[in-house]
Amino acid sequence: MDIDSVLKMWASWRVNNEHKKLGFKRQAAGFYSPVATGYKLTDESAMQVENLMQYLKQHYAEEFNCLLAYYLPIPQNEAAAKLGLKLSTFRNRVQQAKAFTEGLFAGAELKVEVYR
Repeated sequence: MDIDSVLKMWASWRVNNEHKKLGFKRQAAGFYSPVATGYKLTDESAMQVENLMQYLKQHYAEEFNCLLAYYLPIPQNEAAAKLGLKLSTFRNRVQQAKAFTEGLFAGAELKVEVYR
């Protein structure tokens, strides 16, 4: 499975789990399906990815924020503006974060399980 697919599923899992803490149903909060994917990560796989992503967040917070914003269903120029970056800088940081994340995944020998 390629890095983009895994990160897209992770972003969907993360957004859905963050908004469960609101105390509202996801439909009521407007987050029924914020990041559409055909497959979903199992909770165990998502937690493994989340642990690796926390390392990225601790050491490269700006790249982490760019990567998370990249997979949300908003235009890239809007995501860049919300982060206070030029679009070219935003895209550069996303590429850096993807490359770093791919290295983390390879080093951890991540085994991703998905379901429909």
